[in-house]
Amino acid sequence: MLGYYRERTPVRTFHAAHCLAEPGRGQFAALDQFHRHTIAKQLSRVICDRALHPIWCGVVVDDWHEATTENFRLRYPKPFDLCFEYVVARLWEWSQTYADGEKIAPMFAYQNEYKGSMDAVDRAFRRNADFRKVLGPIAFGYPEDVLPLQCADFLAHEVGEYWRHVLYDDITWVNVGPRRLMGNLTETRGRPPENGVYDASAIKAAIRRFEKMGSAYGCLPWASDGQCD
Repeated sequence: MLGYYRERTPVRTFHAAHCLAEPGRGQFAALDQFHRHTIAKQLSRVICDRALHPIWCGVVVDDWHEATTENFRLRYPKPFDLCFEYVVARLWEWSQTYADGEKIAPMFAYQNEYKGSMDAVDRAFRRNADFRKVLGPIAFGYPEDVLPLQCADFLAHEVGEYWRHVLYDDITWVNVGPRRLMGNLTETRGRPPENGVYDASAIKAAIRRFEKMGSAYGCLPWASDGQCD
């Protein structure tokens, strides 16, 4: 889909944050808003036409500092650790339903600006040996070489922007609706995406599950310390 722009502009790889910034950044710096938004809208429709199963998780960081307890943070030192477990649990459920319980080998994008996140993946994976019952080898790839990573980048960007809008923006008649791209990106052929946003109330509920069952997610049948009775 980017072929037209590859022939006429410096654009080679889709990067949502650069494409949708005002003004455009990186490879998209030479494109005006109309062309950049046209690219984003067309790509969102391509994603809509595919049988994707988005799984994502977010934490309201302000609520994290207010709502979490010391004991909870021993298990989940950072919001990333909570989200990582959530995603692993959703992947396990997906595998049981669609892949006969096979392990899933995740791939993460290698990008210089996200080096801290890559380190967090390694740390979260090593903190809990039970994750190896669900996840196969973890790989890192470059978005310019692996197209699904560009798709994941777009989904992650739009989810983040949508929730920043919901949680932090002043509501006006102009922005009261969701971001226009969000509908395309989350319409996975009628199947709702698996997702979770931990605000203050959700974090408190997660703490109660953690105290009762050993996990913020609840019962984890694959975990050695899970309490599913």
